[in-house]
This record gives sequence, structure tokens and C-alpha cells, in this order.
Amino acid sequence: MPAGLHGKNGLDIQSLLHIFNIYVIPVLLYGLELVTPTGKNLDIIDIFHKKCIKQLLSLPTSTATPAIYILSGQLPIEGQIHKKILSLFGNISRQPHNSLEKQIAYRQLLMKTDDSHSWFIIVKTILAKYNLPSALHLLDSQIKKLKWKTMVNKEVSKYWKHFIEGHCKLYPSLKYLNSQYIPGKTHVLVNLSASNSMQEAKRIPVKLRIATGSYILMADRTRHSNNKGLLATCPLCQTSDETLEHFLLLCPALSDQRNSILSNILHEKLSIQFKHNGSEVDLIQVIIDSSTIGLLEPSCDNSILMDIEFQSRRLCFLLHTSRSRILNDIDRTSS
Repeated sequence: MPAGLHGKNGLDIQSLLHIFNIYVIPVLLYGLELVTPTGKNLDIIDIFHKKCIKQLLSLPTSTATPAIYILSGQLPIEGQIHKKILSLFGNISRQPHNSLEKQIAYRQLLMKTDDSHSWFIIVKTILAKYNLPSALHLLDSQIKKLKWKTMVNKEVSKYWKHFIEGHCKLYPSLKYLNSQYIPGKTHVLVNLSASNSMQEAKRIPVKLRIATGSYILMADRTRHSNNKGLLATCPLCQTSDETLEHFLLLCPALSDQRNSILSNILHEKLSIQFKHNGSEVDLIQVIIDSSTIGLLEPSCDNSILMDIEFQSRRLCFLLHTSRSRILNDIDRTSS
């Protein structure tokens, strides 16, 4: 992928996804409403699509799949192909009854069995998958284009929303990520207001890695390593295991960088009730994904939520850069 589209050294993520939707997706899906790929062919396209999204989000390839759809607002490639197929069938259904396309549709639907590879039988299966009217009913009723498009978008989005949000709960690494998936809308962690600078855009990838469980600390290295001698102890303070909670809230080596921003979040931005009743888990949740504050603090208005997200991005990025600098100093000293 060319420079400028990496997320780390190029445009902000929202702009990257917009360009991806305009220039890449149409080419990727061109003609697939007729070819209707299945099996390995569909898997190849799906893997490429997910790889591109992860690269645009500056996330590693091991990132849980539900997370990339929740963050980017992208519809899975299978759903996008199905929408193109249903759009084409809608055009056929609105043809005059004596048209060749419509006569073929009637014949195929009436003569072919459900295990046939006929395109119209594939359409029949897709309609059933999304709880849409039957193919024969659509051919007879001739639903108007705008109404059909709205119906397809609603049902396809509803199906994949339920599918992705359900699968998100199966990944422990995503426990701090707000699993609400809105097709076509980017997550608040990705959003960048017009008033913010490109410096703010550079902070987003660090926050995304933390939110998706792909930010590797010593506790993670120990858990996934075959080296029995590798310890989970924090290399910065040597006082306890370097878990996510320790890194964000407790490590004394990072207290100077942490305290001022945390104080701003707690004492100025959140209410007294949350400040006294909020648990450590709630505080970590607020730092990692501020979109959940609406559940914890219904009284918070949108400007406060945006400010909290800004402060939490600053915090995560500052902790990340400070940790990297200290580790580099330790390596130079030991060598």
C-alpha cells in the first residue's frame, strides 16, 4: 500500500477509509453481483479486505476480526456482495412482465431445485438469509427502487450488526471496547474533529492497539511465550506484573506523565458521583473507550465526551512514548 495510506505516516484514519470506500471497494467488487464468489474464492477476497482495513487502522494482522468492523464501520465483504446482488435482482423485478430477464427469472425459480447453482437460486437463498420477501413475491409486486434499497440496507445491516456484536463478546481481548457496531459509521476512537491537528491523528493508532488488546506488555509476552524464564515483571518499575491496568494506572515510573492528565479527566470532566463510586475497572474503561461514558454518566453532554476522548488519547500516547524511551535507555545502559 503506498505511503500516505498507512495511517501511521499519512492521512488520518477517517480520510483513509473514505478514500478506500471510493476508489478500492468499487474495483474490488466489480462484477461480483454476477460471478457470486463462494468458498475459497470468497475467502481470498475477504482476507484481502480485512488485511487492508487492519493496515489502514495501523493494527497488526492478529487483531480480532469483529474489532476492525466495529472501528471502521465497514460491512463485511460478503454483506457488500449480497447488497449488490439484491440490487441487481431488484432491477430485474421492476422490468415489465414480458421482458426476457423477468421470464428467465420466473423459469429458473420455478424449475430449479434449491441445490442448483443458478444465479436466481442464489438470490433466493440470500433473500431468506436476511428475512426479505421471497423472489417470486418481488417479481410479482415490483417494489419501487428507493423502497427496495432502503429495505435491503436495513436488513443486511441488521443481520451483520447482530453477527459482529455477538462475536465480539467471544474475544477477551475486546472486553474494554464498546461493541456497538453501526455499519457505515466509524467508531468514536477513530473520529477526528476538524479542530484537531495531525498530531492528534498520530495518537489514534496507539489508542486503537490498546482498545483491541494488541498492545503488547510483559504480561502478554509471558503468556504467549514458550520461554519459561521470561517474567511478567514491569521492566520500568520492577514492582509488579506489567498488565494493562498497571501500565495505565499504577506504574510509578510513569506517574509524572499520568497524574496531570488523569486529574484533568477525573476532577474536571467527570461528575462527583462517578469520581467516588467508579471502580478501577470503570476508570480503565473510560480511558480506553470513552464512548461507554454515556452508560456510566448519562448526564455528560457531547462536548465533555469529546474532551474526555481527547485527554485519554493524550494519556495513552504519552504513556506509550515514555515507556518506549525508558526501555531504550535501559537497553543502552545494559549494553
